[in-house]
Amino acid sequence: MNAQLLSRLLEIAERLVPTTETMVGAGSVPDADRFIERALASRPDLGDGLEAAVLECTDQVVDAAVRGESVDLSAFDQVATLVIGAYYMNPVARRQIGYPGQLALEYDPMEYVTWVDEGLLDQVMSRGPRFREVTK
Repeated sequence: MNAQLLSRLLEIAERLVPTTETMVGAGSVPDADRFIERALASRPDLGDGLEAAVLECTDQVVDAAVRGESVDLSAFDQVATLVIGAYYMNPVARRQIGYPGQLALEYDPMEYVTWVDEGLLDQVMSRGPRFREVTK
C-alpha cells in the first residue's frame, strides 16, 4: 500500500472515530497502519478496488455518514469496514472500551439459569413444541 493511500485511509478513520479526551481516534491509534494491513489480510476482498474506493470517499461523503445521513456509496462501506475493523483489532482501542477479546467461558448445561424464573420462556413453553416434519 502506498503512503498516500495509507495517509488518506488514516484521515478517513480519524473522521469516523475522532480522538476525544478519553479515547484515541481510529486514525491516530498506535500502529494504525499495521492494523490496516492486518485487516486487509483478514478480509482480502476489502482490498479489491481500494484505491478507487478511497478516492470516492470525499470529506463531504464521510462527514455526511458521520452525521447519520444516508450515504449510498458502496465505496464508503468498503473503506469504513476496513478502517473500523482495523481500529477494533488494535489492543489500544480494545483496552479503551474495556473489551478484553474473546474469552473461553465455561458453561455447565445442567446448571439452572435464573432467567427461567423471570418468565422469559413462559410464552414459548405454553405454546408447546413446534417443528416441521423432515421429508426425504
